[in-house]
Amino acid sequence: MTLILSVGLAGPQASGPALAAAPSSGDTWGVSGPTFAGVYLLLLATVTAVFWIARQSLLGPGGPPPSGSTALPADDLAYLSGGLRRAVDVAVISLSERGLLAREGRIGGAMRVVGAPPPGTVSAFEWAVGDAVARTGRARSGLLAAQLAGHPTVEAMRERLLALGALATRERARTARRVAWLYVALLALGIARLVAGASRHRPVGFLTLEMLASVVLAAVAAASVRYPAPSQRGQLLLSQARAASAGLRSGGLPGQRALAVALFGPPALWAADQELARHLGFSSPSSGSGGDSGGGCGGGGCGGGCGG
Repeated sequence: MTLILSVGLAGPQASGPALAAAPSSGDTWGVSGPTFAGVYLLLLATVTAVFWIARQSLLGPGGPPPSGSTALPADDLAYLSGGLRRAVDVAVISLSERGLLAREGRIGGAMRVVGAPPPGTVSAFEWAVGDAVARTGRARSGLLAAQLAGHPTVEAMRERLLALGALATRERARTARRVAWLYVALLALGIARLVAGASRHRPVGFLTLEMLASVVLAAVAAASVRYPAPSQRGQLLLSQARAASAGLRSGGLPGQRALAVALFGPPALWAADQELARHLGFSSPSSGSGGDSGGGCGGGGCGGGCGG
């Protein structure tokens, strides 16, 4: 009887550790797939929240501009919405519509200056763009922006927007970009887990989807902190200008197309003047859109290895 009792008591104690270890014996890093996928998703949400909160605080100030400030010209709006290349495109369109630039050929951006504008009819930046076109014989924004990057008129435009609080400083934009590097650290963790899980022949489908989402969010974050980057006030000014000129989304009438492109980008010119848009090298607006695709661990079908 004593022997039977001792065996009965010792049996469960001896088998307990083995039974407890069994569920995790095949898990990568000792963490089950669903658990890691859940942790990764939580980290992704945390990084995204931290980045956007930091971005909002770094890209200040907010609120309307100081009283007495005038409406921004097309050059400044273009610089806020798309940087120097957008501003160059808008200046070229403005000069072209005034008959001061003429196209040569059908494609390639070749243009020539035809006459001088009357005093006071063009901005200093437009004048600089016209001079650059006269030197190069071409009106492609990449080429012209490279030539004008350090031009005094560009610096004056940037300083004007900084003084208005419509543009984030270079230092603030750089700090926001550093925060965006959190996505890279998260992706590195995901890649390490993906490789380890795949080498153990564990299913990693859901983790792959989470990493793709990380890549998309990282790309959006990086694009949102480009320099020059509009501040919260700059974004408000752009929103107000777009609302006030909503009819220009389709390009507007001749004479309005420079402002239309400043606010709504190349699609506005494609809608109004396809020949000029093609000549300037604007990409044709995409007419297709991808649909969402489902997948992953729905319905409990992933077992124990969605995250490797």
